[in-house]
Amino acid sequence: MAGAVPYDSEQSAHGDSASGYDPNYVPDSVKSFVVHMYRQIREKNVYEIHQMYETSFQSISDRFFKDVPWPSVDAVATYVDNDHVFCLLYREMWFRHLYARLSPTLKQRIDSWDNYCNLFQVVLHGVVNMQLPNQWLWDMVDEFVYQFQSFCQYRAKMKNKTEQEIALLRQYDQAWNVYGVLNYLQALVEKSSIIQILEQEKEGLEQFTATDGYDYSGGSNVLKVLGYFSMIGLLRVHCLLGDYHTGLKCILPIDITQQGVYTSVIGSHITTIYHYGFANLMLRKYTEAIREFNKILLYIFKTKQYHQKSPQYEQILKKNEQMYALLAVTLSLCPQLKLVEETVNSQLREKYGEKMLRMQRFDDEAFALYDELFSYACPKFITPSAPSYDEPLVNYNQDAYRLQLKLFLYEVKQQQLLSGIRTFLNVYSTISLAKLASYMEVDEHTLRTVLMTYKHKMHSVNSDGKIVSNMDTNFYIDDDMVHVVESKAPKKYGDYFMRQIVKLEGIMTDIDRIKLEINALVRHLQGSPLDAADPCLAAAPTSAAQISVFDHVVRAPEDPILGVTVAYNKDPSPVKLNLGVGAYRTEEGKPLVLNVVRKAEQMLVNDRSRVKEYLPIVGLADFNKLSAKLILGADSPAIQDNRVTTVQCLSGTGSLRVGAEFLARHYHQHTIYIPQPTWGNHVKIFGLAGLAVKTYRYYDPATRGLNFRGLLEDLGSAPSGAIVLLHACAHNPTGVDPTAQEWEQIRQLMRLKALLPFFDSAYQGFASGNLDADAQSIRMFVRDGGECLVAQSYAKNMGLYGERVGALSMSISGFSERLTVSVKDEQSTGSADVASRVESQLKLVIRPMYSNPPIHGASIVATILKDRAMFQEWEVELKAMADRIISMRKQLFDALRSRGTPGDWSHIIKQIGMFTFTGLNSTQVAFMTKEYHIYLTSDGRISMAGLSSRTVPHLADAIHAAVTKAA
Repeated sequence: MAGAVPYDSEQSAHGDSASGYDPNYVPDSVKSFVVHMYRQIREKNVYEIHQMYETSFQSISDRFFKDVPWPSVDAVATYVDNDHVFCLLYREMWFRHLYARLSPTLKQRIDSWDNYCNLFQVVLHGVVNMQLPNQWLWDMVDEFVYQFQSFCQYRAKMKNKTEQEIALLRQYDQAWNVYGVLNYLQALVEKSSIIQILEQEKEGLEQFTATDGYDYSGGSNVLKVLGYFSMIGLLRVHCLLGDYHTGLKCILPIDITQQGVYTSVIGSHITTIYHYGFANLMLRKYTEAIREFNKILLYIFKTKQYHQKSPQYEQILKKNEQMYALLAVTLSLCPQLKLVEETVNSQLREKYGEKMLRMQRFDDEAFALYDELFSYACPKFITPSAPSYDEPLVNYNQDAYRLQLKLFLYEVKQQQLLSGIRTFLNVYSTISLAKLASYMEVDEHTLRTVLMTYKHKMHSVNSDGKIVSNMDTNFYIDDDMVHVVESKAPKKYGDYFMRQIVKLEGIMTDIDRIKLEINALVRHLQGSPLDAADPCLAAAPTSAAQISVFDHVVRAPEDPILGVTVAYNKDPSPVKLNLGVGAYRTEEGKPLVLNVVRKAEQMLVNDRSRVKEYLPIVGLADFNKLSAKLILGADSPAIQDNRVTTVQCLSGTGSLRVGAEFLARHYHQHTIYIPQPTWGNHVKIFGLAGLAVKTYRYYDPATRGLNFRGLLEDLGSAPSGAIVLLHACAHNPTGVDPTAQEWEQIRQLMRLKALLPFFDSAYQGFASGNLDADAQSIRMFVRDGGECLVAQSYAKNMGLYGERVGALSMSISGFSERLTVSVKDEQSTGSADVASRVESQLKLVIRPMYSNPPIHGASIVATILKDRAMFQEWEVELKAMADRIISMRKQLFDALRSRGTPGDWSHIIKQIGMFTFTGLNSTQVAFMTKEYHIYLTSDGRISMAGLSSRTVPHLADAIHAAVTKAA
């Protein structure tokens, strides 16, 4: 490249039109710029890209585009082969220029959000084969956060919004959503594995800082460096939201006490320390804030002359002044001048020396100065929530700032008396409480309170959870005397511990030697063989006279659900009723084998060509293919794109366990959220697979319906990438399902937070009688192209309980854009290939678990699903079972209403599926079991399939009696 000159032509950027800006006109200088940059990106020439990005882009902007945007991306796309990734990068610069030089419209703000979403999706889900300058990658993250902040401020000024603007805000309510912003940044951190890279670097296994994050071996630095800078972006966003603790937690992997990639870009360096220092100030970690402000201010003082031609120079100077103001505030609250270099101290005295003296007095004038400096130097806090458009529109853009200012000044006021304390502690080595109280003109009780407050205010908790002191002098109270202790540097105990460890190892060696000598002596005295004398080699007891080696094993408790059946079987009463069983019963109370299942079995028996050989590890091929179509839909784009892998498992339980084992091995997040309540086995399945199990609110006992708000709040606060277990339909045990609209809100929230859905589908077709309707929640998630896991069971809907027939399907992300801009125009690794690799790993999970699945039940299912007539017959029988359960609900509801049973029992007919959460408590359940011989789980769950027209009156009588007589 010959530098910036070839792009600085004198040609007008507006074409031949004198009427104004033409977005489709591309001057020769712009054409040359984009063509050359496109080529340099393809060739991974980082130096040339950096020069064009830093110099040429700014030069062309200054000459031709001071007051107008650059040409549209559509206009330049033809010059870069319509390359998708380059166009996204161009639009990122286009919007950045627009924000810097002009005032973006609301639609442009929304379009910029969409472009960032598309760009980050490429980085997260594609193979971006590029090397980009760190400066550009930092600017991406920095601008992303800035535009989010700008949008929140813009939206908060509602008073003068036009109807068109309000309509757009309503329509694009997810644009610049705080969850979306945080999730993209967190996803970049996690997908880049930057935290692990930095940990390996500490162990000498990685060279990230040494290469400034660049991959000189020909790979790509984009994802790694974006992930690195995203940690700083998260710190900044959390500071804007006032969540300082979380912000500092996000930056923990970066050791800011050392040189790092964050110091390679001046804007990144300053932004990091500014927000790090401010967060520490707000958390009363004063010494940490002073130390870092001092270092960065000294650095700026020494290097700012080298950045005078940088477009960021004005921002550097502004942040420099703000950090001096913050340093003045911090030193006024916690005088620690010994931590400040003389150069910085001299600048500080010149700027704020007089004000700092006045701030020490803690009078009204001092509070006004704290207010002034805080307001000048603090971040531009934001309120991320959207306004209520149905209420009078008012400006609320200052609300967050006022709240943070109020909290800060409240902290300052609390320290009003501490200034005097600090003065006396610096003068005296010992002083009586009475004397100090008289000096401060307070009583002794108040003085003790102030002293303890001073202790509290001058202590904080560091990142390791340890309490550290911010005081330059310390003290303790002995009886009525205050003793002042000068702060000393903490002792280093490392050498001491190392010496003691060496001594301990020597002692352990001596003990082992003595033990061997004793064993040898015992064998010699007894004259017995080595293996008989050595207790480590002695045989285990085997004879009946000896105690079993398993004598320590305790009796395990009965399964709470299966235990109901055990108790029922022991009851001799002729009127007993089992409502705990999770299996369908006929009107006569008998187990049901579907006619279509018997036909399929007979066909299999008559087929003499069938053998009993092992199935492949993944199971019966026809079964897998047909099961995926049944649950996802025959027209599912995921199936058509070969983005689905399905393996046969041991019913729903086995499918969940195989999926859990796979995620524990290959998924970056090991936390799964399950609904509260849920099927009791879920906790054990996921816990034993190695996942951390947490819950989200689901059932509301007050309404006996869905706690939708609690559900959204809990999933909204879940960490990005967490796994979420969802019941596809007929929630077990409550029978409460979200509506279609609620499912859509759940989907949007989960995709915004990059949560991974794992569906348990045990009742497809069994809930409503319609196979497609009961699969809509799953298909909704698969249609959007994101990842999804589904555990499928044929126990209920085909009555194949004992055959243990199930399947696990995984839908791989459907992002299939062209993701690379390499020299050879390589295509990205397709989703179909990812699905194939996932299947190969699922085999490794299954093989040592049960080797391969059974053939008979899967053959029954495949026979029914692939025969049109049998499939239709199955649908009829399935609907009959569902309709009978629905009828039982209606009969029970009518029976309770006719008896005048207290309470609203409409939830019985609102709930769906095999189970109903009656709302009965454990005392009422025990009463019904004792007095009416009705068996159900202690939480009041009943199986509607266990009822019949004959037994409904008996159950209604029992419920009525329990509600009116039992507590």
